[in-house]
Amino acid sequence: MTPRASSNTGAGTRPIPSTITCASSTWIRSSPAATCGLDYVDEVRSRDPVTGRQFSRYTGDQATLHLDNGLKRGYEHKRFGSLFLSKPFGPSQEHRINNIAIFEEGGGWWNRLDLEYTIRDELLATLAWNHYWGSEDTLFGQFGESSNIQLGIKYLFE
Repeated sequence: MTPRASSNTGAGTRPIPSTITCASSTWIRSSPAATCGLDYVDEVRSRDPVTGRQFSRYTGDQATLHLDNGLKRGYEHKRFGSLFLSKPFGPSQEHRINNIAIFEEGGGWWNRLDLEYTIRDELLATLAWNHYWGSEDTLFGQFGESSNIQLGIKYLFE
């Protein structure tokens, strides 16, 4: 396994990917990442002198901020992890099956399994399954009932 650093993919996100090429062009890639809340706040602002109840100010989790979850606090550093597998198949390795699984801190998951079938050099048929699950208070978990299957055609312009 050869770790390679990559360029920053977005403000506050730093992936550290590592890729392995196994026998017969199978790719395995893992990539931990974290988002940094640059404007993250978590502080007690005041206390009610009569009831003693604390009032605080904090950064909400923008992906899932909702009254149903009590305006969930955000993460100062939210971690994600991914695993990507890719394998060509067919007489001349012209087709490919891919799978990517992404874990999100807090218990959210997304798995995408897709198949690419080459009809001609510039024309591919695709079939993909997106499956979301986990805690409803996470980016991926809130889409648990939105898992789907996609069928498509790709045309590659030369």
